Amino acid sequence: MARAALKLNLDIMQARNLKDTQSLGTQDPYCRVKLGSKQQKTKTHEDGGKTAVWNRRLIFNYSGEQKCIVEVMNHNTLSDNLIGSVELPLAALQNPGAQADQWFMLYDAKRRKAGEIKIKLFIS
Repeated sequence: MARAALKLNLDIMQARNLKDTQSLGTQDPYCRVKLGSKQQKTKTHEDGGKTAVWNRRLIFNYSGEQKCIVEVMNHNTLSDNLIGSVELPLAALQNPGAQADQWFMLYDAKRRKAGEIKIKLFIS
């Protein structure tokens, strides 16, 4: 009998105290999530600035990956730039019913604090 396909559910709620990477105007944050070779993203919060609200569920097919990477990006006309990212360990979620629902610290490319993101994640 084949095992039911597992899904990794990420509720990308909101971000606060984001590092401002925009010199003119207000930054437009969105979230990009990578799990193995798969990638999804949220809608862009236009003029979200240092605070963004997405309230978006991303669902990935899950096949035992140990981590997923969440990046908060600033949408720009020419090229998007990284505000901050966090690597989420998934091993603890492999128990049935286990979930995480918390604020995670974001770090920029130089490993400096770049804000926080509220994520709820669970495997179903």
